[in-house]
Amino acid sequence: MAETLLTGAAPAKINLSLEVLGRREDGYHEIDTILQTLALADGVTVVLDGDHEGVAVSGRYASSTPADASNLAFRAAELLVKRIGRTHERLLIRLDKAIPPAGGLGGGASDAATVLRLLGGHWGVSETLLLQVANEVGSDEAALVLGGTVRARGRGDQVALLPSIAGHDVVLFIPPDTIDQKTPRMFAALAGLPFDSGSVSELAATRQFFSSVDIYNSFE
Repeated sequence: MAETLLTGAAPAKINLSLEVLGRREDGYHEIDTILQTLALADGVTVVLDGDHEGVAVSGRYASSTPADASNLAFRAAELLVKRIGRTHERLLIRLDKAIPPAGGLGGGASDAATVLRLLGGHWGVSETLLLQVANEVGSDEAALVLGGTVRARGRGDQVALLPSIAGHDVVLFIPPDTIDQKTPRMFAALAGLPFDSGSVSELAATRQFFSSVDIYNSFE
């Protein structure tokens, strides 16, 4: 059987608003956020029935990306294969990493979401099932399966596509160093501080803002 190549872009995201509403019984935090995908993107290629399987990583930020079964994109593919009961074809994921790591830009999550979109399109999987699998992988993946301007609530698993905002230039300031265990440490740092009400995201979801004063992030 000849190999099949599926290619796509895995866009970075920014949070236009990010409110933390409280801590959940399952240990996660309840959030209300509006995400926007960017032109900056990793390149993703899925190879089916080729000579190799696993994950191959290249690009500027390759050194910070796992190239084994712990990679989110590979985990997403394995979960999808399991959920739809397919025979596990030899599957290789190639990632060309252009998104800086650990900067809140969602590079790993977007790689996983793009793999789900590519395989879902190839195998005829419904968007509903793709979103379910995305939520098994992590908290940003479902929003990135949709792409564009998305509101995410719950732990990030409740997603709704919003009308696209007008085009904007974005300047990203990327710190030279990363923080180990960044996400849990950032949420832990909120302990003892007042939680948000969700009013910023609610307002942003019902009107087409944008000025710099509309942007809000709990972690600031």
